[in-house]
Amino acid sequence: MQMSLFGIPWEPMTAYFLISQDPTQREKATAALKEAGVETDNKKLASKLGEMWKAASAEEKMAFQERHTQEQGEFLRKQKEWQATPEFAEIERAVSMQAEKKIADGQEEQDEGKNNKRSRAKAKQGQESPTKDKGQQSPQSLAKKPRKVSAARDKTVEPAIDADVLVDASKLGLDAMLKNLAARPEMASSGKTARQMLQALQDTGGLVNQAKRALLGAAGA
Repeated sequence: MQMSLFGIPWEPMTAYFLISQDPTQREKATAALKEAGVETDNKKLASKLGEMWKAASAEEKMAFQERHTQEQGEFLRKQKEWQATPEFAEIERAVSMQAEKKIADGQEEQDEGKNNKRSRAKAKQGQESPTKDKGQQSPQSLAKKPRKVSAARDKTVEPAIDADVLVDASKLGLDAMLKNLAARPEMASSGKTARQMLQALQDTGGLVNQAKRALLGAAGA
């Protein structure tokens, strides 16, 4: 069972990731790629390991599945102990306060935007000629179309991905694909975890769209 520097238990790897990190399996995958004349970069190696996992027999997978089950039980026990510590309670309070601050800041920005919009509207009305018929518009004003710019387009939302999952993805050369997949709106609303997304990417050889379809298909099943 791995623990962070702060004593926080890390969620164990799935059976697939255990076998993909196994030195013997990685050597087999590397040898197979070299024999086929393919470069042994992280992406190609991850794809080959995915193929080997799918082709592995139930007996070959059993040892890694049993190890995952054992480590998952240990993780749940350690997690329960961690959640009962004062440090966990302090972190929970800090996270809650930060979330409330973000909501408050967002409301302030929204109110400020409304006030600025009202001020601009009043200033524009003050610049209009008093002799001009308010019911009529000049050809120039008719030609001008208001352009609405969504604030959401100006902000890049960084998807929330657990640090340990991101580390595993980086080791496999899939960190960029994972961030791409996690940033998709349909994935954010699907309830899938970053670990599940990473495994789907692993199963599809790093293909984001295929991984998305596999996850959403599984969610709708």
